[in-house]
Amino acid sequence: MFDTLSDRLQGALGDLGKRGKLDDEAISKAMREIRLALLEADVNFRVVKSFTASVKERCLGEEVIGHLNPGQQVIKIVDEELTALMGGAVITEQVFNIPGVGRMLIQAVARRDYPVVQGVVMIVAGLYVLINLLVDLLYGYLDPRLRVKGG
Repeated sequence: MFDTLSDRLQGALGDLGKRGKLDDEAISKAMREIRLALLEADVNFRVVKSFTASVKERCLGEEVIGHLNPGQQVIKIVDEELTALMGGAVITEQVFNIPGVGRMLIQAVARRDYPVVQGVVMIVAGLYVLINLLVDLLYGYLDPRLRVKGG
């Protein structure tokens, strides 16, 4: 599942690296590909819709930082949004009484169920590391100067 998601995200964001400027058409195409990749990975439709809308809004409203190319700028924004999405899940689940990993974590802390707390923390940390690894790989894919030379 993660290989397919990684390949789809690389394909969606790889086209942006070849452009000199972020425009509405390129961002819309990339967000469509990201939406399809996340839906194929069984992410909730409402979460995907909200996520892609916020990423698109930030991409259109932000200037490209001098040392980043447009594709890297979009990857940076996607990374920040995914991180915020993971962190906000705990609060959202508590406020709206939705059963999920965040709610399970809060209940385990209240019951002092340390094995569950450790397991949830390890899963969330693993996802965070995986997202950052994917971002680093995409940076190398988009900018050949960042690739490690073999030999």
